[in-house]
Amino acid sequence: MEIDIAWSSAEESAFNAIAEHLNHTPGRECFLGAMPDSMTNVWMFTSGGGGDADVTEIMAGTVACYDELVMDATAECRYETRRMCQDWAMSILQLLRDGVEDATTTNLHHVGNIHMLNPTGLPTDPTPAAFGDGVEAWTCSIPFQLVFRTSADLG
Repeated sequence: MEIDIAWSSAEESAFNAIAEHLNHTPGRECFLGAMPDSMTNVWMFTSGGGGDADVTEIMAGTVACYDELVMDATAECRYETRRMCQDWAMSILQLLRDGVEDATTTNLHHVGNIHMLNPTGLPTDPTPAAFGDGVEAWTCSIPFQLVFRTSADLG
């Protein structure tokens, strides 16, 4: 894994794993980075910022350079009903819990260059939101930590 594609690769791996689990088609029910403003019954995944790396020390070369990065990530949905938001959120949490007996599949461990996709909080309370020509929808989000490797060594 080259460092220049490590972030996009981890983000795409997490997005694709969630989309596959939900049986959703990217570009139709789910989007990477942002949802189209004109659509409902869609969700998106994005990542960036956060983490606890001391960037000053990393850039100064006094600690290992970006062997493993920790970034904030968010999955957010916009559905016609509150119930659909709740079902979407619980399905994602189930995906990350699947394989509890076999820790190698929990939290997308070692899916692509992901070390883990870990929820940092419970899904937000679904709230109504007006969008486009007065149409109402419900929104909900789940905060995560996306931990990923920047080298070929995924051990």
